[in-house]
Parts: sequence; C-alpha cells; structure tokens
Amino acid sequence: WGNEFDKEKCNTSESGIGDTSEIGEYTPKGGDSPYGLSDMAGNVWDWCSSRLTDEKGQVFKYPYDSSDGREDIEAEGTRVVRGGSWRYDKYYATTTYRFHRNRTFRTFNVSFRIAISNTSK
Repeated sequence: WGNEFDKEKCNTSESGIGDTSEIGEYTPKGGDSPYGLSDMAGNVWDWCSSRLTDEKGQVFKYPYDSSDGREDIEAEGTRVVRGGSWRYDKYYATTTYRFHRNRTFRTFNVSFRIAISNTSK
C-alpha cells in the first residue's frame, strides 16, 4: 500500500488494539499488498527460514543469494523474523526490517506463515 505508513492498514502499537487481530482484518481497509498478500505488516512477527548471521556472526547482506548459506535449514544460528507485531511500532512493521530469534524461541507475538508456490500454468 505504498511507502507511507497508515495505522488503519495494519495492527501495530499505533492501532491501539493491544492484541492480535483476525487474519484479513485489514483487507477491506486496503491493507493488502499490491500482490494480494494480507497481513504482511504488524499483527505478529513471521518466522522466516533464513538465518540472520553465518557461523562467524557476520550478517548475511543483500542482494539476496540463496546459495550463500542463509537458507541452510540444518545450520545453527538465529532465524529471521519479519513484519513487526501489534506490540511494536511502525518502524518494525515492514517486510524489509529483519529481526532475529533463536530457533527455540517461543512467545505470544511470533508466528509463521505457510506459503505454497503455484508453478502450474
């Protein structure tokens, strides 16, 4: 929905809800991305498969390179979480901000998203 933050389009601390919201809550308010994705900002942090750092503690940089080791599922290290949550402000509620947590970390405002690639024509 563009580069300007709008508290009416996602659940962050600015919304004042103070808890999670239902999936799709912001769809009728224009909160979906131009690609039709819902709830990519705010509500809960989403776990990603990517590691934030390599074995030496160096942060994986962009441009993204899936062959640089960041997607090694068996590797130790913290995993990226993205999107912010209802408990954090707009600064964190982007798909580009990367936060990280240990793989065993559990909390009330971190979740995961299941994505399926449709390659059929």
